[in-house]
Amino acid sequence: MNGKHLLERGLGFVDQFFRNDGLFFKYFNAIAVLIAVGGGITMVISFFADKLVLAGICGIAVVLLYVYMRHKRRVLFSQSGDADKMSRPSLPDLDYLADENVRMAKNYYEQRNYPRALKCYAKAYDRQTQAWKTALSKGKTGEIQNRGRADILLSKGIMHGELAKYPEANDDFTRAEAIYKTLPDNARYHTAIYHNQGWIFYKQGDYPKALEWYLKALAISEKVLDKKHPDTATTHNNIAVVYGSQGKYPEALEWYQKALVIREKVLDKEHPDTATTYNNIAVVYGSQGKYPEALEWYQKALAIKEKALGKEHPNTATIYNNIAVVYKSLSDYPEALEWYWKALSIFEKVLGKKHPGTATTYNNIAGVYDRQSDYPKALEWYQKALAIREKVLGKEHPDTATTYNNIAAVYNSQGNYPKALEWNQKALAIREKALSKEHPDTATTYNNIALVYNSQGNYPKALEWNQKALVIREKVLDKEHPDMATTYNNIAGVYDSQGDYPKALEWNQKALAIREKVLGKEHPDTATTYSNIAGVYKSQGDYPKALEWNQKALAIREKVLGKEHLATATTYNNIAWVHDNQGEHEKALVEFLKAYRVFLHVLKEAHPNTKIVKDGMETSYLKTAAAKQKPFAQWLEEALASEGDAFTRAP
Repeated sequence: MNGKHLLERGLGFVDQFFRNDGLFFKYFNAIAVLIAVGGGITMVISFFADKLVLAGICGIAVVLLYVYMRHKRRVLFSQSGDADKMSRPSLPDLDYLADENVRMAKNYYEQRNYPRALKCYAKAYDRQTQAWKTALSKGKTGEIQNRGRADILLSKGIMHGELAKYPEANDDFTRAEAIYKTLPDNARYHTAIYHNQGWIFYKQGDYPKALEWYLKALAISEKVLDKKHPDTATTHNNIAVVYGSQGKYPEALEWYQKALVIREKVLDKEHPDTATTYNNIAVVYGSQGKYPEALEWYQKALAIKEKALGKEHPNTATIYNNIAVVYKSLSDYPEALEWYWKALSIFEKVLGKKHPGTATTYNNIAGVYDRQSDYPKALEWYQKALAIREKVLGKEHPDTATTYNNIAAVYNSQGNYPKALEWNQKALAIREKALSKEHPDTATTYNNIALVYNSQGNYPKALEWNQKALVIREKVLDKEHPDMATTYNNIAGVYDSQGDYPKALEWNQKALAIREKVLGKEHPDTATTYSNIAGVYKSQGDYPKALEWNQKALAIREKVLGKEHLATATTYNNIAWVHDNQGEHEKALVEFLKAYRVFLHVLKEAHPNTKIVKDGMETSYLKTAAAKQKPFAQWLEEALASEGDAFTRAP
């Protein structure tokens, strides 16, 4: 029996076998498609990686079909002589193969295999273009195929955008728009293009341009669809996101409320998209330092997501993550970690341990350990995030740069300044290349490098890098953006370290003007500026002024953050030192005790900052008459054992 007869008998057996079982026929047909659209035996093996039993049953048949289909493919795509006339693919064949390439691209995208996905989209576009030309040659309009080309370019552009390949994304969107313009009833397709162009400009940090494109999308959406259409609500949401990034929180809330009105009315109050708006409103409240309101809106979003999507859906996990952010801001690190663990268990189970979403949670957990000064743990989790981002997103992706930046911050906190500069420079190289030298995130890296130089006592270098950050932020951000205040604050810190107190006060006042106006007089960042101003007055020996500004900071921190927050405890400690410098040692001990109790509770006894507070307290205690009666250790033990208002009583 020759090979041809063996092949025919084998295929006959396979045909009979699969006719008797529709499920097997479906998978066998999928193999044929994989080969026909340009794959090979490796793709077949990959397809059956999780179907080992089926692969074992059909192994011989797969090989036979592979040989057969490769032969058919050569005939199908032959470009020579008479064979071309006989075997040139038909229009339905080309449409089908293009659709299969798109389907494969989506599958690879879900697997985070972006290079393969992009190749499939490119192949789909080529085949759809061939189908379009074939349609035209047959006297048809080719409208369906042409629209398919534009849709593929749109999907490809979105993927390029997620990979931070913004020029390629813009090129894809521009080419797609040119095609859509030739099609009838194209307005709604323009809306998609404008949305994505706005998204690209947003990712590039060009917020005015992003707003311009989103507003163009809104104009079409309201005209073609309806002012109460869910897609119009999506545009409202995107505009709100831009305002939030600009630090324009009232405007952001206004546009989110517009989106919410539509979604609650048209979709329902328990629709997942309505929950998304609740979540976004919560984000704004969190940025404003309104943590109770943020938690309230997150809980509303969570109730819907858990009910509509389930407790193990990635979108539900995202809200767990956001709730954790609030608790982290409140210095409630055990609670923050608890919510992060809940999010992580879902991401690892549903998305896998190598998914970018999982990496984000690793990064967030590292941030908690960093706040607790558990630097080995922080580095461990940052490295886990980095391994995923470098492998899946690439070493030149902005998210990878963010992890480099975070690792640098840990090294700076550890006093390992050469390492901190090394990792900041790695982050900078990516951000300057992928985002541009004038992106807000690039300015953040300049700012971080300045902080390292300031820690080293290299004040000229610190000012140089702060000025570079300032130039970018003044150019691309609003003059009243909160990030502008951050840069002013950092410059003030350098002048304070240099002993140039008038300059330090000048720059602190510039920061304060923005924070009081944009964030409000009760925002934690405003309290930080009050505290910084107090520090300058203390350095000048103006203790009444220092006490006044510290009290202003304390009023905010106790009200907004609570008496158990580390920032509040830091203010207690600062007030203690003012009293000590004034010779009011008993008053100082009252504040030292309040600070020490919080540090002991949140950071534990072995933490360096806890020890610093304890050492300061001992220094002040030794200046009191009580020191002659009992040793400091005994006094402290008795003070900590006291209940009620014992922490607020002088010894």
